[in-house]
Amino acid sequence: MASNKRKCLSFETKLKLIEEVEAGRKTKAELCREHNIAHSSLSTILKDKEKIRAAINQGTRQHKKQHLSTFADVDKALLIWFKQARSMDIPISGPILIEKGEQLAQELGHTDCKLSGGWLDRFKLRHGIVFKTMSGEAASAKDIDTPAWEETLQKILAE
Repeated sequence: MASNKRKCLSFETKLKLIEEVEAGRKTKAELCREHNIAHSSLSTILKDKEKIRAAINQGTRQHKKQHLSTFADVDKALLIWFKQARSMDIPISGPILIEKGEQLAQELGHTDCKLSGGWLDRFKLRHGIVFKTMSGEAASAKDIDTPAWEETLQKILAE
């Protein structure tokens, strides 16, 4: 039986290892002993350093693996749309995200793309999205604004 168990490091830990090696503060052997990983694991981390940095820039610091979407172009387009809507303080819910995602999938030529609640959960996990109740001025809405908001929502979904 093997004495060492497999060890899976987070992207944040991998980035620290990369920075330590690049700065020359510690040798590779010291880092391997300190983190209880094999030399080949450290070599793989160093080889994939650009991918690791890209994953961290996407907001996956605490994750240990990067999970990709089946329809990456739909995922990317929906994330851009979501960020734009959030920047305008527009409340976005799960069903709205699914509807817009399906619309974007059709526009991008994915006729077989069906988005579900499970897909939505994984999308939120991949991008660190949390639906919270908006409070303060952003959440204050008058009943008079409801018809105008419905028109605005239809325009946003049409974009």
